[in-house]
This record gives sequence, C-alpha cells and structure tokens, in this order.
Amino acid sequence: MGEGDPPLTYGDVTGVLRFAVAAATTPVATPTPAPTPTAVAAATGTATGSGTDTLAYTGADDTGLLAWALGLLAAGGGLLVWRLRRRA
Repeated sequence: MGEGDPPLTYGDVTGVLRFAVAAATTPVATPTPAPTPTAVAAATGTATGSGTDTLAYTGADDTGLLAWALGLLAAGGGLLVWRLRRRA
C-alpha cells in the first residue's frame, strides 16, 4: 500500500483498489436543445384540444389507497395505546 492510499476492508480481507484515469480521446458532442412544445405543435399542426384544462380520466381510484393508509395508521396507533396500557 502506498502513501495516501486508503485501504478497503471487506470482512477479514483488506486491500487497496487502484485504477488509472485517462483523458477521453474523442471529443464529447454537445447535445442540441430540444425545441419548445409550442414550436413543435405549430410545426406539426396538432395543437388542437378541448381546452378544458383537466387531465384525462385514467380509471385509477386513489381513494382506496387513502383508506388503506388511514386504516393502517389507526391500527398502529391502537397497537401503541394497547402496549402502553399493558405496561402500566
């Protein structure tokens, strides 16, 4: 192990991991910025819509998940109260 090399330890084995870093030989291409959505819609002519400003209905019902979460929270609270009364 050289000076300043921090050892790695896994179980009973200790060692040093060394690796070489080299500069990239090929230049990295800069990404081109994506066009704005209005420019894409104007270019393709597909900017028509109902104009209701609401999301489409997906059929997902989030109220069931909320009920489960509240039920589990109440059950956990009940168990805590039961544990505290049992100790007293």
